[in-house]
Amino acid sequence: MKINIKFASVALVLGMAAAMTSCHRNNAIDIEQKANVQLIQNNTLHVKFTSAVSGATVTYAGQTATKSGNTYTFNNAAASGTVVVTLPAGYVAISPIDVTFGDRKIVVIELTPVQKSTNAVSQAAADANNDVTNDNKNQKDFSVKATLNLNGSNATYTSSDSYRITVYVQPQVPVEEVKENTEYPVPAYSVDCDPDGTKFDGAGAHLDLNIEGVGEVGLAGVDFQHVDGTKANNLAVAGDVLSADLPHFSTWNVILKATCTAIETNKIILKTGNLTPGNQTVNFDQYFGFTNVDKLTGILSMWTRLIFGATAAKVPTSGTLNMERAGTYTIYQNVSIMTFKAGNKVFRVKVYGDISTEVVYTEEPVATHVGGSN
Repeated sequence: MKINIKFASVALVLGMAAAMTSCHRNNAIDIEQKANVQLIQNNTLHVKFTSAVSGATVTYAGQTATKSGNTYTFNNAAASGTVVVTLPAGYVAISPIDVTFGDRKIVVIELTPVQKSTNAVSQAAADANNDVTNDNKNQKDFSVKATLNLNGSNATYTSSDSYRITVYVQPQVPVEEVKENTEYPVPAYSVDCDPDGTKFDGAGAHLDLNIEGVGEVGLAGVDFQHVDGTKANNLAVAGDVLSADLPHFSTWNVILKATCTAIETNKIILKTGNLTPGNQTVNFDQYFGFTNVDKLTGILSMWTRLIFGATAAKVPTSGTLNMERAGTYTIYQNVSIMTFKAGNKVFRVKVYGDISTEVVYTEEPVATHVGGSN
């Protein structure tokens, strides 16, 4: 079983007369025409900052956003394009984000802005085995403490810059389709180590990352890799501390690996009503995002935000139904409880999914005569 987080086709129920006479029903009302009655919606993209950033700009496919608070909304969004985010000096840059709607009608991307660490340790001090730590006061939406020590390794420097470590979150487009028995490895945190390119001999520089939730998951559910996929040396987990030895400085990713083991889906009713024939606009409230069934913190909470886009919210939206005859309609939304396993940790997430519509015609089709007389 799988859930498609997308817009679904419409199921149509026809009311037919019980008795057949020489006055036959219009032959055009057949099973193929049921699929033609669809709820047509436009694409909407929400780009949401988790905290305010003065001077930030967001663009998507050359379109103009409507800004409300910390959220940039692109209505009638292009089916595909690139989100480009510009932040003021001092912030970690956010890479361009490629978006493809597919069959989805709402996409939400959360941005977690982080200022570069101001903690600096000279190369001489680091060579003398003084610790290098990150300035985690700039982490408004998460907390990861990083501590690095050369651990006796000799460094080959590419510049005279001091040591700095910054931990940040690189946003991604939410997964469109989550399937059972599929693993979803997601970089929950990125660790930027400067000076970039510095190399170490022996085992490498030793890095400790204090990350809430890592102890629950255990070593089997996490990885620590360079952006090119190279793994760090001597990866270990002790309590909530993930440790590894780095052969060189660059950007390294803390990856949480969670597998979807079960999906249970039910429908909720969003709206019902009556419609007359023709193209009719229906306004209703739709949910998007997720809520945690089980309490999740730290790396587990961040993973769910990146996979599903944002915590659950209700937004006003609309669609068009092409009604052939007068009738009633019901708009449903799928709600799924998904179970995941990351290492030693099993957890559940409630996810709002695709929309479907059921139409029941209350007005009978126009009769036509086939031979004979009344």
